[in-house]
Amino acid sequence: MFRSVDRPVYDTQMADQLDRAVTSKGKGDLGALLAGNDTWTVGRSARRPRSTTATRP
Repeated sequence: MFRSVDRPVYDTQMADQLDRAVTSKGKGDLGALLAGNDTWTVGRSARRPRSTTATRP
């Protein structure tokens, strides 16, 4: 048995969500975002990297 159900599709819902965000918050400024103070640094972790060579006892 098959049935036909009208539901919104993902693309339509996503486009609507983006439109609402632009309407309420404005288009935004990528240059300001990149030059802003909300940044982080990606670096080495405190753990030592695994050796690529096998060690024997």
